Amino acid sequence: MISHSSPTIKKDDIECVERFLKSEKILSGEAGCLFSAELKKFFNAKKVILTPSGTAAIAQALNLLNVKKEDNVIIPAYVCSSVAKGVLISGAKPLAVDINRDDYNISYEDTIKKISGKTKAIILPSVFGNPIRNIKDFLETGVAVIEDVAQSIGAEFQKKRLGAFGDMSVCSFYATKVITTGEGGALVINNGELIRKAGKKEKIFEMTTFQSAIGLSQLRKIDKLIKKRKHIARQYIKGLDGLSNIKISKPDNSIYYRFIIEAEEKPDKIIKDLRVLGIKAERFTDITANFLKLNINEYLIKCLKKILKK
Repeated sequence: MISHSSPTIKKDDIECVERFLKSEKILSGEAGCLFSAELKKFFNAKKVILTPSGTAAIAQALNLLNVKKEDNVIIPAYVCSSVAKGVLISGAKPLAVDINRDDYNISYEDTIKKISGKTKAIILPSVFGNPIRNIKDFLETGVAVIEDVAQSIGAEFQKKRLGAFGDMSVCSFYATKVITTGEGGALVINNGELIRKAGKKEKIFEMTTFQSAIGLSQLRKIDKLIKKRKHIARQYIKGLDGLSNIKISKPDNSIYYRFIIEAEEKPDKIIKDLRVLGIKAERFTDITANFLKLNINEYLIKCLKKILKK
């Protein structure tokens, strides 16, 4: 069976962990210091805090913004439910907005409509490795922006790395991500005031030596990993382009965390046939819209009524 999102763990990753084990510096924090330092350089950031997960990184970022239970945090409806969970852990309320039809990223137009006096932050995940094209528009809303590069670490927009635009960004190094530490994440900070706040809370979150060592090895070869993803994507595009009943996504500057194929009809049959051929396929249902139990039909009816009134 060809697995879905299997991690790329090679000999050099294992050897990196082995070196720290043999040095007997398991509790010294040396691996973590090296990993956070290289992430800091990677993002050209002022500070990086390693966390147990991407969800914890989101919660930590929102805590630094002093969110309260009456505050709203805007997130896209179509994104991993971990984003909503991070907001809930912080004590705030996740407010889901629509996405763009072409790149599946958060809709700026719908976000603007949802901003209110209770809006404390906007989380911007660049999903499937597709950079948010209008990120600068979000930065000009006057609301704190947290970039989420869980699916897009290493991607660039206008020759600048994603994760380096706003005051804060969050990473996830879960087993299925572009680079992995098994579990784990990071909070990247560029705002001096937020860095001072973070200094008092930093020890709340930690990453083990073993995770840090794997992350260090993975980060050092991220360009090679992304190059391979793009090469495979080009092969898929060449082999599948022109087929009827499917739509192939070809976003600009994507690192292809996922290669997206939209089936115009009979998706369940396609999934079944792929499994018969030994290719693991399934519907992606762990999204914010489902986690928050949003009634999509009611939302669509509301949108249609607004259009008809114009």
